[in-house]
Amino acid sequence: MGEKIKNTKVSLIKGYELNDSDILNDVLLSYKHLVSSYAIALNEASNKNIYKLFFNLLESSSKMQAELFELAFKKGWYQLETADENKIENTYNKFSKCFKEFYEKK
Repeated sequence: MGEKIKNTKVSLIKGYELNDSDILNDVLLSYKHLVSSYAIALNEASNKNIYKLFFNLLESSSKMQAELFELAFKKGWYQLETADENKIENTYNKFSKCFKEFYEKK
């Protein structure tokens, strides 16, 4: 298992009321759903102008989602884990094999 990458966690009062972490997680989840919805809308766009509009909305929403995640990470509410070389190589080999098998069947 990899090394944990994290920041000092900002303490919050837990109770019945929403705290900063709860609110940020709710907004972050909303932006994740927006990004997914705009990606679907791109596939359904009926002309170049509508496609361009959805693309711009997707791009700005994706950037905001990344900024919100970065803020949560800086506050210590999310942590990441480094992956060791063996795990990366095994995953790469697994998907490379699947990819080859997929194209060999065509």
